[in-house]
Amino acid sequence: MVVVECVTHQSWAITHTVALCVLQDTAVMDLFMEEPFATSPEEKTFHDITTQGDFWQWARGPLLSGLYVAGQRHIDTARRGTHG
Repeated sequence: MVVVECVTHQSWAITHTVALCVLQDTAVMDLFMEEPFATSPEEKTFHDITTQGDFWQWARGPLLSGLYVAGQRHIDTARRGTHG
């Protein structure tokens, strides 16, 4: 009885961990890779990056917005390109 219970618990823990990883992966994809560039005239996402300029537009837009809470002083400085 104890062996069965341990195996069942381990199976649940693995399933729970995998499900959590899938949820986190989906959240990261939505937050960073599917978010359109705010500074782009045509709607682009991470998958549409073809130039260095596209990368920096993405990095200063969806990446910074996803990593930092809006309104923090350092995010505004980074968006202007005046890194300290």
